[in-house]
Amino acid sequence: MKRWIFIGLTFLVSDLGHAQKTDTEQALKFIDSANVKIAKSFWLGSYDQAAVGRLLKKEQNRGLNEGIGHYKDKNFDAALQQFQRSVVTGELLGDVDTLAIYNCGLAAEQMSDWAAAESYYRQCTEIGYKGAAAYYSLVHLQQKPGRTVEAMATNLEGRDKSPEDMNLLTTQLNHYVTQ
Repeated sequence: MKRWIFIGLTFLVSDLGHAQKTDTEQALKFIDSANVKIAKSFWLGSYDQAAVGRLLKKEQNRGLNEGIGHYKDKNFDAALQQFQRSVVTGELLGDVDTLAIYNCGLAAEQMSDWAAAESYYRQCTEIGYKGAAAYYSLVHLQQKPGRTVEAMATNLEGRDKSPEDMNLLTTQLNHYVTQ
């Protein structure tokens, strides 16, 4: 029985990596809520939890490493898929893979998917990952479509949390100078 669980979890996690979708929502359909519930029931059941955990952690790391390789090769679509795989696998483990979330934002930004990139960077600011850098990335994206009021509100939020950051300060000063 345990063998089938390992095989099932391996396919569950690896399906996302072989997806040909570019959209986050479509890619995450490979691991929908039903599959997550099944995987969690295995995790919480009487199975060898340590072995399942090691398998999932290995898949999580593989997704992150493959994503970085694709990103370096400028294959941003494949990179985003692998980073998403790492995020979802981390969720199965009860982890928040902050690095993978931030990398999702970077890949989405390179693909000019501003809404997705903004969503990933916003997640980073909410969980406190990358501090001022996440706020700066978010402000930079919000300024592109001309949402300067929203961008400055985000900038001030970032300045409240990182008052010493020179990028956020410079952005704020440039905004006041151009007004």
